[in-house]
This record gives sequence, structure tokens and C-alpha cells, in this order.
Amino acid sequence: MIKLNENGEKEWEKVYRKMEEADIGYQIIESSDGGYIIVGQIFNLSAPQSMY
Repeated sequence: MIKLNENGEKEWEKVYRKMEEADIGYQIIESSDGGYIIVGQIFNLSAPQSMY
């Protein structure tokens, strides 16, 4: 996840990842308190199933 300012310059970046997982983010929503909600799917590669 990378946050850009109004000029397109990077303010910060964060990687969310765990071993043996494949993560897919579909949408990022800014919450009213200034945080972020990531909507996506996590695939556990050692036990095939998905969680939302």
C-alpha cells in the first residue's frame, strides 16, 4: 500500500504479507478517523481456503 500526496509524491508505504499466504487487495477505503480499510482476499497456500 502506498499513500501519495496531491502532487503524486510518496508519503509512505506499507507491505502486508505473511509467509504461505497470497493476498489480493481489491479496494482501499479511507475511514472517518483517518485510517484505512483494505477490502480483499487472503489465500492460505498450505490449506486452500479463502477468508474475507
